[in-house]
Amino acid sequence: MRRHAASSLAVTAALGAALLAGCSSGAATGGGGPNPNDKRGQALACLTAKRLPARAVGEREIVVGEGAGAPRIRYFTTSGEAEALQFEGGAEGAEQIGNALLWVKRGSDKLLDEIESCLNEVP
Repeated sequence: MRRHAASSLAVTAALGAALLAGCSSGAATGGGGPNPNDKRGQALACLTAKRLPARAVGEREIVVGEGAGAPRIRYFTTSGEAEALQFEGGAEGAEQIGNALLWVKRGSDKLLDEIESCLNEVP
């Protein structure tokens, strides 16, 4: 009976270790870069690498610059979700790039070209 309890404990410990090994914050990959499943994180990394004043806002947005005229990017789960918001009239002034909507606001052509370049680089 004692041998059975010891083997059950070993199996339980092994399963627990396997479960814990699979847990992560999802914030970064082992290589230290942005998580490949986090398109917003990848875009933000690209924008900041270009020395643009970009910052994450909330869970789904990036703002590039300061003030009400700063371009804003919102990520959606799918490109269909982004497109649906446009059809519903909730994305006036926004350009769809993949599963993101970019509100250009008062961004300069140069700034918008840099932003679009980063958004197009994200798979």
